[in-house]
Amino acid sequence: MGKHYHPENRNAAPKTGNRRFRRITGVALALCAVGAAGAGSFATVLAQNTPVTSAVIDGANHYSVSLASTDADRLLQEAGITLSDDDMIVREENDSGITVTVKRKITADITVDGKTHVVEGYTGDTVGQLIEEAGLQVDALDEVTPSPSTQVWDDVDVSITEQKTVYIADNNVVRSYVVPAGTVSQAVQAAGIALGKSDSVENGKKQVENGMVISINRVTYETTKKTETVPFTVQEQQTDDLPVGETKLQTKGQNGKKQVTYRTKLVNGKAVKTEKIKETITKEAQEQIVLVGTKEPEPEATAASADGVCPVPYTSVISGSCTAYTGDGTTSTGMTPAVGVVAVNPDQIPYGTKLYIASPDGSYVYGYAVAGDTGGAMMSGQALCDLYMNTEGECIDFGRRVMNLYILS
Repeated sequence: MGKHYHPENRNAAPKTGNRRFRRITGVALALCAVGAAGAGSFATVLAQNTPVTSAVIDGANHYSVSLASTDADRLLQEAGITLSDDDMIVREENDSGITVTVKRKITADITVDGKTHVVEGYTGDTVGQLIEEAGLQVDALDEVTPSPSTQVWDDVDVSITEQKTVYIADNNVVRSYVVPAGTVSQAVQAAGIALGKSDSVENGKKQVENGMVISINRVTYETTKKTETVPFTVQEQQTDDLPVGETKLQTKGQNGKKQVTYRTKLVNGKAVKTEKIKETITKEAQEQIVLVGTKEPEPEATAASADGVCPVPYTSVISGSCTAYTGDGTTSTGMTPAVGVVAVNPDQIPYGTKLYIASPDGSYVYGYAVAGDTGGAMMSGQALCDLYMNTEGECIDFGRRVMNLYILS
């Protein structure tokens, strides 16, 4: 059984068993008293004054000493080994002789997560013993450098890196990795996964947790070209060559063509955004030109009508309730809405019929007009005619009135 001696405990009984060592001072070595139960053979050897082959171990150096003595001091002296104040010796007996091991004081700096712990030990200690002496806990996944089983013979720097098991999803494939504790981005780097310029890691700044799933977004771009139609525009030109309310197609419009280049962003193979990056006209569109008549009808140089209200001859007159309307848009016949274009029931007054409209007593004169539109009130019989006016205010002032519609010849 091995016996541990400290220089200052020369007169103390040897201690046995394995234990962690504390700081020791003193330079003398304790004498080894051979126990009655376990040292009979050595007593006999000494009595016969027969040399005993003993071993002295100092770090990596082994010395063989042939000396008829159980005195550790004499064995060390014979081996030429001197001790410092903090050294320790361990004396072991067996049937073949005595082994004296010199354990030198060493210091270990153990770094965990950037914090350094200083602990003292002895040569021959393992890194695991030094970590235990520092009171530190090491998980099975943690990386220890040098390894816990490594024996140390001098001052040593030990690092403990906390490690986690994570699952990384990359291109729809999930694999497990053991990585150092840190951020998610650092874990991906430690796993040896290369990222492209546009790739990203979800929750990159979040701290890694054991068992967490880390997703990598792989970004690619796809370019496509399409041929698209360029619609033609319509320009209206007024002309007094046509009566009010009439239109004429002068130039027919034609659609053009263009080639458009799009770039689509894909994340893990799925399109998330498409933008137009280039447009080239391959065929110019041709504008459509429509002539719009502005010419007012001229009264005929004939006698006034019998009632003195209509200044030109007419074939018949229809009297009824009339309303007014205004606004942009397109009439039922395609005419541009303008003063002089009125809405009627085409079954009663056909489209294109020329009219002169005034109140029966001649106090309100709308003037010359053409039937070019229709509306629900006319079709249902609620109104005889709807007169187009330039403003909403004129419509309000007109309200609803009984008017005569003179059908011109």
